[in-house]
Amino acid sequence: MVNIRAKGFNAEREVATLLNGLLIITMREMGYPENEISARSIQRNQNQSAVGGNDLSNTMGLGIEIKRHENLSGINGWWKQCVEGAARNNDHPVLLYRQNNSKWRCRTLAHLMLPNSDDSVIAVADFDYLAFQEWFKAWCKDHLKTGGAVRT
Repeated sequence: MVNIRAKGFNAEREVATLLNGLLIITMREMGYPENEISARSIQRNQNQSAVGGNDLSNTMGLGIEIKRHENLSGINGWWKQCVEGAARNNDHPVLLYRQNNSKWRCRTLAHLMLPNSDDSVIAVADFDYLAFQEWFKAWCKDHLKTGGAVRT
């Protein structure tokens, strides 16, 4: 029998490791010294059960929720949980989810430019992990350049 709690912890550790790798690459590209890079680390939020919050901490203004389930029928509920958690901390919501033996996917909010206009609308966007990697690195660069100002 699968221990659901252990499965969740493992998923959180897996994502934290993936994101830390991307953060290290991004900071090196930006010329950060190694001691400053090693001082930053995205980690599991081990107090989330007791005090609430997102699944990961030190995420530079992102409210990240992680779900690993075989059945994705709960995705709308997960998204609601993610948005509510991010709003409590004034973070940008990011839901990372995957089925067993599948790749990670991302759901977040995106600004979509309207055709023939300078206007945009905010929409829920789902994309694969490769696209998320590029988005996450761009988010990190912007966050580091602006000193942490959150822009959704």
